[in-house]
Amino acid sequence: HEVTARLDILTAERTTKDGATSAIDLPKGNVLAFELAGGHRVMLRPSGTEPKIKYYFDVRVDMQDGETVDAAKARGEALLDALAAPLAALTG
Repeated sequence: HEVTARLDILTAERTTKDGATSAIDLPKGNVLAFELAGGHRVMLRPSGTEPKIKYYFDVRVDMQDGETVDAAKARGEALLDALAAPLAALTG
């Protein structure tokens, strides 16, 4: 999945893949977020109590004409699994 931008919440800066930067208006925190093609995001932050990194995933799935909610949810879960698998392989 192509990364389209990186957000550094601590410095309040968004950097696009072509290097353009802009300010972001969010409360500062020790978080990195990566915007992906298709409107998806992966966010990382250190744990506050343990020596580990926490990952959060945000996926977007548009419902197709005639598609059930369960079918759209299944597609979203499959996309989530595809995004999480490479990180799980690296971190065990």
